[in-house]
Amino acid sequence: MVDAAAAVQLTLLVVVGGLVLFLGRVSRSQAQWSEDACSRASVRLRSGLVELRDAIALYHLAEHTWPAQGEDVDVGETLAGYLGPQVPKNPWNGRDTIRRLPPDAPWPRSTDGSAGWLYRPSTGEIRADVPPELVSGGVRLCDL
Repeated sequence: MVDAAAAVQLTLLVVVGGLVLFLGRVSRSQAQWSEDACSRASVRLRSGLVELRDAIALYHLAEHTWPAQGEDVDVGETLAGYLGPQVPKNPWNGRDTIRRLPPDAPWPRSTDGSAGWLYRPSTGEIRADVPPELVSGGVRLCDL
């Protein structure tokens, strides 16, 4: 009787141990995939910012003013001749829209991701519209 109970306990121990090892392996591979995906998205986000900032700088050099200074002016349309075929998409939310901030408005402390990018026409600054919790390389992505 004792031998049967010990065999059952040993079997349960082996089954539970195997299950724990299996779940640990699945979780680690899923975490690695997520880390890789986040890394690629961060690279694409930085690339989009460089593309947008280059277009804004070229516009500024040619026109001697920052793009989209007037009311109801679409920033993407204003940059059309200085930007590639389209506004780059923000990889975190998939949006390619640019939301203009009012003149002298501070950068929002928290963003809602309703646009791909946030732009301040009074200074020509542009940033990604991402939550402040997103960090890559120790830097908040919304502060890039």
